[in-house]
Parts: sequence; structure tokens; C-alpha cells
Amino acid sequence: MTIHHNRMCASNDKSGQTGTTKSCHLWQKTAQVSGTSFAPKNRKAGFTLLEIAIYSALLVVIGAPIVSAVLTSTRTTTENDTFNRITERNRTALSRLEREVRTCLTGSLVVGGSGGTLTMTPAVGFDGTAVIAGPAITCQFQLTSGETANGQDDDGNGLIDEGELVRTDSGTGAQIVITGGIDLVNSGFVLTGTGVTVTVASVGSLDRRYGTYTVTRSSTMFPRN
Repeated sequence: MTIHHNRMCASNDKSGQTGTTKSCHLWQKTAQVSGTSFAPKNRKAGFTLLEIAIYSALLVVIGAPIVSAVLTSTRTTTENDTFNRITERNRTALSRLEREVRTCLTGSLVVGGSGGTLTMTPAVGFDGTAVIAGPAITCQFQLTSGETANGQDDDGNGLIDEGELVRTDSGTGAQIVITGGIDLVNSGFVLTGTGVTVTVASVGSLDRRYGTYTVTRSSTMFPRN
């Protein structure tokens, strides 16, 4: 179009029509402008302060519930793991004690130490006329090494005055820790007729912010000899 307009202007110039020439030049410029793109120039890549503020607000609104849900799920999982661990600890301790008591001679069970110690005499054989008694076995709830009964967490594992259940063979002097993480205040032995009721209270530390968990389990067992 621009070439066509220039020809028209040239023709007008030859005719000597000055007014027409000016008008033609003006129309030519108008036509050229009308063909020009008025699209705004592209600004530099990036975000404005307002956009950043909006995105940040959206992130807080959407992200906060997600983070809260993840933290809650993580804590619940940890709680379940801690509960299962100390429950299994109780079950193992009671199963071990029950096997010990069942092999003992009836009437040989003795509870001492304010309910913290159980002494029993196992049957180790039969001589044809009577059961052969073996060396006495003692099971005792006692403080874990490094702990003292002072109401504080001496070994830094999150448990206060932590105890353990220890089995001692009087014949060999051998000691075996049956289980640890014991709440000594709520654990012990009580004679029940010819048997004994054993209560094991196990404690576990979930997090220092949330304290400890305690699982208590009791079982009554009897000698079979």
C-alpha cells in the first residue's frame, strides 16, 4: 500500500498541486502509522512485588494444612512404633518369667525386696523317687546402670529412674538382663497362693516435648513341679 500511495503523491507533484501534495503526504504518514503494530513492548522476565506477595499468601494458605497433616501423621506413626515396642518388651519379659516359674518346684517361690525380687528353685531332673532341685534362680527389678533413684534422667535417654529386670543364676553367678526400660515404681511380684503375679510396667520415650509412654501388663503363673 505504501508504494501505491507514493505513486499517487508523485502524480500530484507533477501536476503542481501543492495543497494536494501536502494532503497526500499526510495521508501517506497516516496509512503507514495505521499499519504499525501497537502491541506493548515485552517487559523483562520476573515477578512484581505484588505477584510475589500473592504467591506467598497462597503458599501459606495451601501449604500450612499439608505440613500440619504430615507432622501429625509422622507423630502418630512414631507413637504407634513406641507403643508396639514397649508392648512387645512386656510380652517378652512375662513369657520368659512364665517359663522360669513353670519349671520350678511348687512352694519354692519367695518374694522379697518389697516385691522387687522373686527367688525360685528350678527342677533339673528326676532321680526315680523325687524331683532334683537345682540352684536357686533370682529375678529382680533394679535400677539400670548409670541411673540413681533421684527422680531425674541420669543417662539422658528421656526416662527417669529407669530400671531393668535381671535374672541371676546362683549356681554360676551368671546374670542376664531380661528386659530394660522398666518403671520400677509400678513393677513387681506378688505371691498368689502357690503362684505369683508378675506386673511389668515398661516405659518408652517418644519425644522430650511429649514425655513418655507407659504400658503395664500383669500375669499370674504357677509352678508345675
